[in-house]
Amino acid sequence: TQAGRTIVDITTFVQTRLPALSMAVVEDGTAKQLKGCRGTWSLAGNIGEAMLFSFQFNGILQGDPADAGTVTGVTYTAQVPPSMLGVTFQVGDVGDTTELLEFSPRFQAVTLDHGNSIGIPRDAGETTGVYGSAHITSRASQGSVTVDVGPENNYNFLAKLIDAEASHMRLEIGTTDGNRFHVSSPGVIFNSEGLGDQEGIGTRDLGFRVASRRP
Repeated sequence: TQAGRTIVDITTFVQTRLPALSMAVVEDGTAKQLKGCRGTWSLAGNIGEAMLFSFQFNGILQGDPADAGTVTGVTYTAQVPPSMLGVTFQVGDVGDTTELLEFSPRFQAVTLDHGNSIGIPRDAGETTGVYGSAHITSRASQGSVTVDVGPENNYNFLAKLIDAEASHMRLEIGTTDGNRFHVSSPGVIFNSEGLGDQEGIGTRDLGFRVASRRP
């Protein structure tokens, strides 16, 4: 622990404490079953639209594909996902033990790609040539955010980019329990800038990678 915060070795966590999944998919009546699945995810949001999450999993085929009927017993929620309006978006400097979320920029879009790479263990001694479960072998998380151009006195985005200095970024969408989410990156490094405009208003497209709190 550190100043009341539990510190977790994420490399150990994802391999030993994050369970693998068993999954199945029915494609036009043909069922494929997978075991030992692990994967990655990304999100993308634009102003006025629902935030979209994308998931991609790799796993090991369990048995031969077989014919199957349509999946039944599925109950679909009537809940409408929150749109990217009235959201909380903040950036701030990074301290040794705390993050100072001090500025809420005007922004229009955001993306985040967790960037897991997945490997399948191989073994010629197995009849299938593979064994165990999929493993997360590396991670390269990155993303982008589109903000209005503003004075550096508001928040020094360009100085952070030039000096490769970490910022803390936090995004919260939705207000109802069970229908909101919160993404917090305690260390993002801005690494690119592209200039644009939104109906004549200057914008700044900032690319970033997700790093440790003190790179």
